[in-house]
Amino acid sequence: MQLTGSQSEKIAAIQQYLSARHDETQQQQLALQQQQHSEQRVADLTNQSKRVSQQLTTFLTARHLKDSEAFQAAYETSQSFQQHRAHIDLIKNQLERVDSDLFKRYPDQAAITKAKATLTSQLAKTRADQAAQLKQHSQLTYDMQQLASSDTYQHLLQRQAALEAEITEMTDTWLSKTLLIKWIDQTLIHASQGRQPQIMAAATDYFAVLTGQRFHKITFTDTTVTVEDTAQTTYDVGELSQGTAEQLYVALRFAFTKVMADDIELPIIIDDSFVNFDRDRTANAFALLKQLQQTTQILYFTADRYNRDLVAPEQCLNLAQVAVK
Repeated sequence: MQLTGSQSEKIAAIQQYLSARHDETQQQQLALQQQQHSEQRVADLTNQSKRVSQQLTTFLTARHLKDSEAFQAAYETSQSFQQHRAHIDLIKNQLERVDSDLFKRYPDQAAITKAKATLTSQLAKTRADQAAQLKQHSQLTYDMQQLASSDTYQHLLQRQAALEAEITEMTDTWLSKTLLIKWIDQTLIHASQGRQPQIMAAATDYFAVLTGQRFHKITFTDTTVTVEDTAQTTYDVGELSQGTAEQLYVALRFAFTKVMADDIELPIIIDDSFVNFDRDRTANAFALLKQLQQTTQILYFTADRYNRDLVAPEQCLNLAQVAVK
């Protein structure tokens, strides 16, 4: 390195030279590390190759084989032996099923040879058909795999899941309505023991309150229950919406409880009922409860703050704020 020029230029040249030497040193260190890593990798692969070779040697020695070519030859021989053995077993099974009297149909060796040729031709055709079916099966398998990986198949699966969920929901709705109808019918059977007129009158009044005076008449028949609205349209229980049917259910329960309370004074305990009611139906239900509380003690438990707003504050007790002793 030659230093020329002013003092500052010489210093700059020296710094540039030192920086270049520093970069060369780092590059040499990096190259050395890469070389060491490569040598270590080569050593690992060499050891792995030795282990595999040793395992292969052990495998071949245990089977009295000289090398991999001998193993391949032995494998092919074994496969050929298995095929010949299967063929022999097939022929043996066929011969066992053949009636020896059938050979009497052939007068001489020529007839047997001719029959054999015919059967051989049929066998060849059968094998060709089998090969064609195998090819068709492979194509169908491939098509199924392609279909399984396509967007159309995934869309169909999603559609199937959606339909299954819809069917389940419809089944639950049908079940709940069916059980509700059965319960109403059974209630009528039990109520018919001398108290039907009182229960029918009370249920009619309660049902009118619950439905906002939309229905004013309930009729009991031998097989079912019908209701009539203010337009004098008659509906069977199964024709009512789920919310209206549940209102009829509540009206019958309250009517039954009220009539029975004339003989046995029992409180009405309700645990967060009316969960399927909308706001208007819930408000009507609480209006009915206010009527019933004049003659019957009512305990209503709920976690819905909206329901708490429908009751006077002095009649509410927040259990979360009551200390447990």
